Amino acid sequence: MSTLESLLSNLSLGDEVKLIDLVKSQGVVASGLADQIDVLVVKCASSNDAEAIAALTTAKALAEGAPAAEAFTKSCLSSGTFQHTSFSRLGPMPF
Repeated sequence: MSTLESLLSNLSLGDEVKLIDLVKSQGVVASGLADQIDVLVVKCASSNDAEAIAALTTAKALAEGAPAAEAFTKSCLSSGTFQHTSFSRLGPMPF
């Protein structure tokens, strides 16, 4: 099984399920999400569209699929709001 750190470092669309499974099976702290949430926040605000979309999709999936992670994923909201403004020229968000 992949570690959360390795999943976040190479984050792409489709990794959400792996992250949710990891957080659900190990918990927020043991999985490393509590310590690594800043990585996801930074990726949510990335100027690289593909990276930001993958991160925002992951944050949304974690919030919906792993309720215990909600306190941590909410920190991605400010990055998501900023990116929504940046992506508005691209049309509706994919999630």
